[in-house]
Amino acid sequence: NAIHGSIVKGKSAYVYGKGLCYENENILEQAKFQLWLENANRYETWNEVFEKICKYFELFNGFALQIIWNRMQQIAEVYCMEFSKLRRSKDGKKILYCDKWVDEKGKPVYSPESDSSYKSYDIFNPNIRTGTQIFYFKTDHPSSQKYGHLYPIPEYGQCVADIETDVEITSFHFFNLKNGMFASALLSLFNGEPTEDEKKKIRKMFNYTHAGTLNTGKVIFSFNPQGGTPPKLDSLTPDKLDKMFEQLGKRLQQNIFTGHRVDPVLFGVMTE
Repeated sequence: NAIHGSIVKGKSAYVYGKGLCYENENILEQAKFQLWLENANRYETWNEVFEKICKYFELFNGFALQIIWNRMQQIAEVYCMEFSKLRRSKDGKKILYCDKWVDEKGKPVYSPESDSSYKSYDIFNPNIRTGTQIFYFKTDHPSSQKYGHLYPIPEYGQCVADIETDVEITSFHFFNLKNGMFASALLSLFNGEPTEDEKKKIRKMFNYTHAGTLNTGKVIFSFNPQGGTPPKLDSLTPDKLDKMFEQLGKRLQQNIFTGHRVDPVLFGVMTE
């Protein structure tokens, strides 16, 4: 969804700001912390990790960091993990990682532990400084569901239905224009039953002469017995559908901004 995506990216960019910095008049201290900021892990700076944290936090209301301890019981490396690929154990003490919690059709995989990517980690504990641990942060919220306390709820959770509805409306218009979902009219011809080749020629001639953008809205042809009745065109789409979608679109947009608790102006949307 364009609005939802823009808000999530915009909010994370606002939170990230100009990134992390450290200022100290002592040159040695400044150099020491600057070196630390440049080395969150062997591949990334702390600002690169922080930018990922901002995005995951705005998207999920939580984030996870992979903490790797060295032999001197010091933090050697920190990575920001892909939050959607993590699950928590029922007791909340283990963090489970897998690339395939769901299959290609979006259905749950009932034996994810059989996948080669499956791993189990201890949750972060500063008193046990060994191996690899996961710092799992989430905002707390009340939940009546079993194990509901283990996972965060996105800040925009109340407007998910509005986001999905807006997506479906966009898809409706898109496929209508691409002529991929339904017919918009029924054309009845009363000149008798032509041959299959003649039917194809009639359809081709009509579409070439009268079809709009990429053959918008398919036309169903009905060939009826000859009886002197002129051709009849019946619309198959409800009247004033465009007005209904226009009003609904404004309502959905307002609900999405309300669910995110943001001012539309901050994201380039002018309102009355």
